[in-house]
Amino acid sequence: MKVADPTAVTGGRMGETRERRGFKVRAATVADVPAMARVFVDTFRTAHRGQIPEHLLLKRTYESSAQGWDQTLREIAGVAESEHIRHI
Repeated sequence: MKVADPTAVTGGRMGETRERRGFKVRAATVADVPAMARVFVDTFRTAHRGQIPEHLLLKRTYESSAQGWDQTLREIAGVAESEHIRHI
């Protein structure tokens, strides 16, 4: 299975940095994975606390999220080791 064109996500060439209203926006790299995992897990737990059981919230860990983001970014970059797309 092929991954969608990454330029469609970034709105331009991969690696391109854009600035708008004082913010710089660039494509994520594997160096960003730990921070992306923290943001995802923390916001998921905050947004869903009280909606789903606590033990399910705790299944979302920084480690599992980081593995998912790492795999996804590598697939987008075309260096995936497998043909499977991972949704996180």
